[in-house]
Amino acid sequence: MDNKKMEIIEAIKKYHTIIIHRHVNPDPDALGSQLGLKNLLKHSCPSKEVYAVGEEVDKLLFIGDMDVISDNKYKGALVIVCDTANISRISDSRYDHGDMLIKIDHHPEYEQFGDISWVDPSYSSASEMLVDLFLEYPEGFIMNKEAAKSFFAGILSDTGNFTNGNTTPRTLKMVSHLRTYNIQPERIHNSLNVKAKNASRLQKTF
Repeated sequence: MDNKKMEIIEAIKKYHTIIIHRHVNPDPDALGSQLGLKNLLKHSCPSKEVYAVGEEVDKLLFIGDMDVISDNKYKGALVIVCDTANISRISDSRYDHGDMLIKIDHHPEYEQFGDISWVDPSYSSASEMLVDLFLEYPEGFIMNKEAAKSFFAGILSDTGNFTNGNTTPRTLKMVSHLRTYNIQPERIHNSLNVKAKNASRLQKTF
């Protein structure tokens, strides 16, 4: 494990309260990485307080719900921002109210922020980054079905159902691991494509 990943692991281990943000108008990877991380940490470290904040998107509620928390939760907290290239797009302006800020993103570096910044465009998605991170540290963090479902939705969406050029052997390795958790990928695929199918039907009526 490289130094950047180890710094993130050590920060997660250190803090009792962890608050996870992502970008405004979230897509499935923003929500998948955010809620996958929340579910994984809650499963692995049940004594910690872990929250996911930001606006909800009705059509993506199958990935998970957002938490509503008070400002005082940020006191002494670790804040992690997923899948967000620049500060102005972070959902919930309280991202800088915590004790430490971590950025985890797969987009090209647009704006540097955070006490720790892990940016790597070689990954298909922020969801893939997080699966890879925790697979490298299995003795400390344990995947579960809910986290796997969220991460799978993020990867599936950002790779265009594994048809885009950003789908690599590493991507498929991560997905292969997630599939071991009985996540019912066909249901996730169908949920992600409901809007597209409905829009297609509507277009045919005109």
